[in-house]
Amino acid sequence: MKKRFFITGILVLVLVGLIAGIHLSRKAREEKEKRESEAKKILPIKKDDVKVVILREAGKEATLVKKEGKWYLEEPVSSLADDLRTENILKLADITYVSKVENPENEKEFGFDGNVEEVTFVAGGEKEYTLQAGAERPVGGGCFVRVKGSKEIYAVKEDVKTTITARRMDLFERDVLPLYPNDVKGVSLREGGKRWDLKKKEGSWYLGDKLVGGTEVGDFLREICFLNAVDLYGGKPSKDTGYIEFSLSGGEKGEKIYQVRVYESEKGDVPVQVSHRFEVLKVSRSSAEELRKKYRALVDKLKKVETEKEEKGGTEKKQEKQGEGEKAEKGEKGR
Repeated sequence: MKKRFFITGILVLVLVGLIAGIHLSRKAREEKEKRESEAKKILPIKKDDVKVVILREAGKEATLVKKEGKWYLEEPVSSLADDLRTENILKLADITYVSKVENPENEKEFGFDGNVEEVTFVAGGEKEYTLQAGAERPVGGGCFVRVKGSKEIYAVKEDVKTTITARRMDLFERDVLPLYPNDVKGVSLREGGKRWDLKKKEGSWYLGDKLVGGTEVGDFLREICFLNAVDLYGGKPSKDTGYIEFSLSGGEKGEKIYQVRVYESEKGDVPVQVSHRFEVLKVSRSSAEELRKKYRALVDKLKKVETEKEEKGGTEKKQEKQGEGEKAEKGEKGR
């Protein structure tokens, strides 16, 4: 028996040793890969340190600026920047090379002949580094790049040219609201001086203490939460322009209120204004009309719920008075 325990103990120690060895080997490999990656880094800058990004291509320029933790498009227009698009651009600050061409004899062979697409990163202390994109690599995908002012050319696996080249509408944040339907905790609708406040309780929607059934709330929330802008409006709608107005509260990080106005428009795209953005957005006419339809259906539903509540309250009062009358009558007979 003792011999068996001894053998089992030896096996356990061997197993523990193997697991520890595998873990240490993996850690050493990861550290080696990290060192090799850092050694092949093209720019002496980290993406987290970048404060300003300038994109240039074909004589056009776009500027992104980081303010209080958020990225904004400042040129050619002012707008909140698209998070995913901005993140893809920032990754170029940490780009590494596959191979290096030192002192090439003919730069034109690698696509550096006159106007090239480039991205400039400005870090703290106003340090600037500009990455230029050249021709596509003949094998393996990606392209050739160089640092402006340097003769060295690098082959990278990323398609830098496509990342730098962006339409204006790809750079600004196109989501009208930063909310998903399930994130919404409250809805307020206003019409003709009247207001309806909806609150979500345990997964259901209530107007005061009255349950709001049906699909109208969900249909409206899906329409507004997945609404995308097609462009920036470029100005402010006229004060005389009619609109529907409502607000939503909620969000993943605490409760925040977003006020929305969807304006009327006789033709073309429709202006939309939201409280958390300084610019006015444009949404397609078909999307605006669908949103108005869902808004109208919800308002009609709330009016119906309100009427039912009033009728129920009136009936209860009538029954209460009836009961009091019957009690009074019985009391008179008792005398």
